[in-house]
Amino acid sequence: MALNELQKKNAAIIKAEAEKEGLKNKFVQDAILGIAYKESGLNPAASEVSYAGTKNARIREIFPTKTGKMSDAELDALKKDKEKFFNHVYAGIIGNGPGDGWRLRGRGFNQITGLDNYKAIKDSTGKDVVADPDLLSDPHIAAEAAIDYFKKGLEKGIKLGKFGPDIKSVNDFKDMKSAYNAVYHVNAGLGKQLYDKGGNIINDRTGGYKKGLDALAFFRGAIDFGTAVAKEQVKESVEAVKNNPKTTAAIVIMLASGIFLIIKGIS
Repeated sequence: MALNELQKKNAAIIKAEAEKEGLKNKFVQDAILGIAYKESGLNPAASEVSYAGTKNARIREIFPTKTGKMSDAELDALKKDKEKFFNHVYAGIIGNGPGDGWRLRGRGFNQITGLDNYKAIKDSTGKDVVADPDLLSDPHIAAEAAIDYFKKGLEKGIKLGKFGPDIKSVNDFKDMKSAYNAVYHVNAGLGKQLYDKGGNIINDRTGGYKKGLDALAFFRGAIDFGTAVAKEQVKESVEAVKNNPKTTAAIVIMLASGIFLIIKGIS
């Protein structure tokens, strides 16, 4: 797996915007990139389009309040009309009025949704994304909006101390897990109870937490990714020894070096 050229370019734009706005912590930057990857594939033009092909069980997981009591027949009819669908699932939340569910659906790198969030971006950046939501298809405007969103959430929305006793500011993170947990919390919703006292996820109803964590493999050695690489190296090395016992010493040295680099990347 590898990022394509457009994704690499957009990742660089996001990191440059983060640096400009004072989010200089590399773990936080990579966590934001992981969330952006899982939300939009690092393509800000990828707005929420349609759930017509999505299974009803999955829709109920994502929008339980709005669709949980609907029959399959009702949900089948609703999801065929994308405008009606978004106007229904986003009705009366995030500041939305009539028609805002569709008009202000998820856009940008982190799929910003709802009138309240669009207004906040307009007020902070001066870009009138309320009047012209498709401005968020521009990678520079989308990066500005995403970093503004995460910076506000990290600095004012959540208590950073719960992610580590020494974390007093957004640039104090010293490991990937705590940074990712904080950034994910901002993205998922500040009012949600997501973690236990040990900082472990307790609410990953939609699978978004794991999806974002897996995406970190593109930017820094995430735990799951590093473990997978180590296991694959062990498997390949065992097979090589079986085929040629004389290579044992060289393989042991190579394997030890590889695992050291993986551990170093995780720490």
